[in-house]
Amino acid sequence: MAESDLSSEVNATTVLPAASGVAATVNSNNNVDLSWTNNDDTSDGGIDVERSTDGFSTVTTVASGLSSSTTSYTDTSVSSGETYEYRVERNTDHATATGTTVQTKTPIIR
Repeated sequence: MAESDLSSEVNATTVLPAASGVAATVNSNNNVDLSWTNNDDTSDGGIDVERSTDGFSTVTTVASGLSSSTTSYTDTSVSSGETYEYRVERNTDHATATGTTVQTKTPIIR
């Protein structure tokens, strides 16, 4: 085998599994409790929770850098009567995986 045969570049892709089963419920304090299944067992990177009110044209990150093993979060910055969509992003230095979205509406507080 010639030396030039060994110098070829090789590209490899590692797929980072996205969170699944994202669920949102309004709790008794009118905050939104989120939960999900973490489908990645590596310890590097973290989890971000994002929220939107317009189909993710505009995104607010409500939690950033959560531990990679986190499977729940409570959003305490919601407003009365608003409909929110949430998604969970699993990220490492090399990849980002976005889980399914879920929608919930907070009750109107008078």
